[in-house]
Amino acid sequence: MKTSAKIFSAVLVVVVAIAAVIFFVFFTSAEAYYKKGEKCFNNDNYSEAAKYYYKAITKYRKAANNGDIDALFKVNELNHKLLITLDKIKNSVGLFKKLAEKGDPDAQYSLGHIYELGKGVEQDYTEAFKWYSKSAEQGNALAEYSLGTMYEFGKGVKRNYTEAVKWYQKSAEKGDPDAQYFLGDMYKSGKGTKMNHAEAFKWYKKSAEQGHSFAQCSLGTMYRYGESVERNYTEAFKWYSKSAEQGNADAQCFLGDMYKYGMGVDKNARKAIEWYQKSAKQGNTLAIQALESLER
Repeated sequence: MKTSAKIFSAVLVVVVAIAAVIFFVFFTSAEAYYKKGEKCFNNDNYSEAAKYYYKAITKYRKAANNGDIDALFKVNELNHKLLITLDKIKNSVGLFKKLAEKGDPDAQYSLGHIYELGKGVEQDYTEAFKWYSKSAEQGNALAEYSLGTMYEFGKGVKRNYTEAVKWYQKSAEKGDPDAQYFLGDMYKSGKGTKMNHAEAFKWYKKSAEQGHSFAQCSLGTMYRYGESVERNYTEAFKWYSKSAEQGNADAQCFLGDMYKYGMGVDKNARKAIEWYQKSAKQGNTLAIQALESLER
């Protein structure tokens, strides 16, 4: 028995070591591609920059698909950077179409995004839906989320809340914060699924903890009104603050309320006005009304 235990321990050590090496190789090569992309971008060589960003994304994607949240963050960050780069390229479709047609899921996602936003090409929701679908069916979390939005808002396909929930769920379970937030909304409103505030709270919290400002605001509201959780003004104030500091107009208005009425924080009229003003500048009707009432 002791010998078997020793053999098992030795094998386990080897497996862990191999996993660590693979992880290191993935991240170092991905980081190298990212740095090359940055260098090209800074030298106004946008086509080459896009190619290197894309290579970095594919490396991080492999780790993300194995459940690595840090790698997923990198994928999201680089996709945002890639889209900024594509804005500067006249024929951005050409960079990805060949790869997408060969079945590459990241290229398919990027192509879908290009068509959805009309980046260097005529906006075409039908084409966007087509490429998102191909990518999502291969398990790309960003494509799954994007496909969910196409179904929810009826872009390129007939509106279908049930399908939207299905794709949000797949992406959310992989850790995508946008999908987690939208899935929370679906459970909160009962669109495409049975209304379930406990599930809404769960997904808002997962998204909020990743820094999603809308999820933070929604989570604050659930704590404020005790929706599926014990009412807790201190927690509501905390999450409204995080969201408001990111510029979320609704959270700024609600944070003004917290200061005005002393919920989860000492009353402070000056702070209340300060946050109402920030929100009102973004056109928030409730904040504008709150300021008008304070001036009477």
